[in-house]
Amino acid sequence: MRLNYINVIIYIIKEMSDQFKIQSVNFNKTKVTLDDCFNYLCEYGFKVKNSYETETEYCFIQYNPTYLRVKGFSKKVIHDFIDGEIKLVYMYC
Repeated sequence: MRLNYINVIIYIIKEMSDQFKIQSVNFNKTKVTLDDCFNYLCEYGFKVKNSYETETEYCFIQYNPTYLRVKGFSKKVIHDFIDGEIKLVYMYC
């Protein structure tokens, strides 16, 4: 998986974790395998336990959006598929 741009975004969000939280990491099923997803998530320290699958995506929940709203993260942004492979959903204050 070639995801240099997304890696930079993830790094910035993690560095500013008091202001941003990645709510979910979603992968395009036509571009990556489930094994690719697990490898990527583990390599970058993401949770793989809470996941689900849609017709087009593998979705890995990092935080429950209700929990994030209670903690003050009220705004949601979706970075659509970057390089056709990965989509980030993050919330911020």
